[in-house]
Amino acid sequence: MPYEMIAIVMFSAMMLMLFTGQRVFGAIGFVGALAGVLLWGTGGVDIPFSSAMKLMKWYPLLTLPMFIFMGYVLSESRIADDLYRMFHVWMGPVRGGLAIGTIGLMVLISAMNGLSVAGMAIGATIALPELLRRGYDKIMVTGVIQAGSSLGILVPPSVVLVLYAMIARQPVGQLWLAGCCRG
Repeated sequence: MPYEMIAIVMFSAMMLMLFTGQRVFGAIGFVGALAGVLLWGTGGVDIPFSSAMKLMKWYPLLTLPMFIFMGYVLSESRIADDLYRMFHVWMGPVRGGLAIGTIGLMVLISAMNGLSVAGMAIGATIALPELLRRGYDKIMVTGVIQAGSSLGILVPPSVVLVLYAMIARQPVGQLWLAGCCRG
C-alpha cells in the first residue's frame, strides 16, 4: 500500500473517531497504535509502549503536577478572589480599570500555575461575572481574559517553556529569561 494511502486511511480513521466524540489523545494514540500493529506486525506492539515509557521518564515532567496543584490551591482557597479585589482597588479609579486589573490578574494566575488555559479557567470564573455585571461588553471581556492569560505563559515559571526547553534541548533558565525580557 502506498504511503499516501496509509496517511489518508489513518487521517480518516482519526477524524471519524473525533466526530464520534472521542478525546483527541485517545483518537491519535489508538490510530497510531493500530497502524503500528497493522504495518509492522507484532513488533509494532512495542512502539506505543516504549514511546509512553520514554515520555514518563522525561525528567522535567516532574514539574507539571506541582503546577496543577498550585492552580487547584489558587481556585479552592479563594486567593484568586482576593487578588482580583486587589487589582480592582488599584485600578478602580482609571477608566476601564477593572479590565486592566483583569489582565493583571490573568497574567499573575497564569504565571502562578504555569498554564494559560488553566489560568483562563480560574480567572474567568472570577472575572467574567464581575465584568459583565459592571456593564463591560461581552466580546471585550472575553478578549481581555484570553489576552491576559496568554501573556502569563511568558512569565516564569511556565509549563510551556519547560516543555519547549525539553523539546528544543535548551536551558529552561535562558528561556524564562527570554520570556521575561520579550514579554
